[in-house]
Amino acid sequence: MGNVSGLRALLAVRLSNLTDETTSPDRQRAVTLEHAKRQTWEVIGTAEDLDVSASTVPPFDRPQLGPWLREPQCHDWDALVFWRADRAVRSMTDMFALTRWAQEHRKVIVFVSGPFGGDPLTLDLRQDRADPHVNLILAIIAFAAEVESQAIKERVNGARAFLLPTDRWVGGAPGYGYVIAAHPVRGKTIVRDEHAAEVIREIAQRLCDGETPTAIVQRLNTRGELTYRDRIRAWRAGR
Repeated sequence: MGNVSGLRALLAVRLSNLTDETTSPDRQRAVTLEHAKRQTWEVIGTAEDLDVSASTVPPFDRPQLGPWLREPQCHDWDALVFWRADRAVRSMTDMFALTRWAQEHRKVIVFVSGPFGGDPLTLDLRQDRADPHVNLILAIIAFAAEVESQAIKERVNGARAFLLPTDRWVGGAPGYGYVIAAHPVRGKTIVRDEHAAEVIREIAQRLCDGETPTAIVQRLNTRGELTYRDRIRAWRAGR
């Protein structure tokens, strides 16, 4: 492994579901930032992609991370730091594409929590030829992530099929106007968010009165109404 001191670090945070506490953005930010500080790296930014599935959206297509992998922002950093490999990719194809790109652009990729919860894995891909051991490690990591992704998909689909005919919540972030609450018998359900529902009624009335969408948005912003995503975050923080 080459000299990885004095690098400029880009932290990458990804979450498939805003209500998923087990891989919360706060935890990912804290872990990756702490690792960069231990290496005395300069943190130049954080790419935070929330409600983005790694199974369906490759790194290059993510709203926040994608621009950092293209001109001109790709020249602003040296090391890309993820909490775990599954925060980066969920397929072997995406892993190979990302590492090939990293080799071409002389980058370092870091998984702070290494394979099977081990020590940080630092992949220095700035050399012309990758260490074959590195390629083997990446293949194993990517294969494990892809298998886990498929298993998760099967579990989720099975759970949804079971819960859809009931009044229990099947998962994910609720639509604007609703919040997740404890089901009186078991699990979770959704209930009306009275404040958000009132905002929806107000918007509908203003549209019927001829007010433009831009004017309505400006009015809501002026009085500090939260967006859908910010309201979900506030709900999570206040539970």
